[in-house]
Amino acid sequence: MKLDDKQIQTIQDLSEFRSVIKTLKQSSWGAMFFGGWMVLGSIYGLQYTPLAFIDLIVGLVILGVGVNLRMKPSLKGLLRNGVFLLLLSFWNIGISIIDIRQFGIADMESQPLRWIVIGVIQFGIAIHNFRLYYKLSKKFPVPPTDGEIREINSLIRNISRSKNDGADNIVLLKAQAPVSGKINWKCMLLDNAALLVSEEAGFCCARKDQVAVITKKKILLKKAYKTTLLVGQSQLKGKMSEEHFNRFITWKEAIHTPQISHQQEGHPGSPEFNEAGPELIGTFPSTADQN
Repeated sequence: MKLDDKQIQTIQDLSEFRSVIKTLKQSSWGAMFFGGWMVLGSIYGLQYTPLAFIDLIVGLVILGVGVNLRMKPSLKGLLRNGVFLLLLSFWNIGISIIDIRQFGIADMESQPLRWIVIGVIQFGIAIHNFRLYYKLSKKFPVPPTDGEIREINSLIRNISRSKNDGADNIVLLKAQAPVSGKINWKCMLLDNAALLVSEEAGFCCARKDQVAVITKKKILLKKAYKTTLLVGQSQLKGKMSEEHFNRFITWKEAIHTPQISHQQEGHPGSPEFNEAGPELIGTFPSTADQN
């Protein structure tokens, strides 16, 4: 099976955006933490002053923004997250300065100073969100749709579930990461591209000319190699069985110039592509025939 350059680029963009989604989810923790803290504090403060109800409403809004960004990560959600944290920081810093000027610090057990520090932290997180939004919005001026994300997730599941035994286009690489530990990559070799899936590290795609063996070393008393693969701009170091290493080399050195019919290229009538779904029929290869 062969993919054209547009299909490969689409898969690369979507796989990269999947890592962006993880970043967006991580950015939600600031709003969730400060929103939850504000809600708990305002509930306690209601027994002393009804003004705490305002803090309760603000806290619930900020908590809701964080939860929404966590459940439905998007660039707009990231922007909202930054705006509300920025407003909250101004509120905490402003109110604390007013209290200090009105009552002084000596009689207030340094409470305003604590809230000023918290406000500065919130301000820093908000600025970080704005910078991240600017960077990602330039890289993805038109973010992928939910349907496209489902497409790439479906492709990843299909490759992950494909059988290794008897498949001449599947190779396994057992890599070692310094922090996360073992990473097992499953690589599907197409005519002109490689699709790599890892439950631990995610997904990547590269054209055949972007994939190469940088180093290899035979492991004594084992039918395996220590090898380093270049995949796009990434280097994957790990162990590969001799069988799979030879399979990879055979794929790399092979020259494929097949005549592909319109149906094989992803025509809507092609059963090989229909499994991907209605949004991007023809964009992704199916692995059903590998199982």
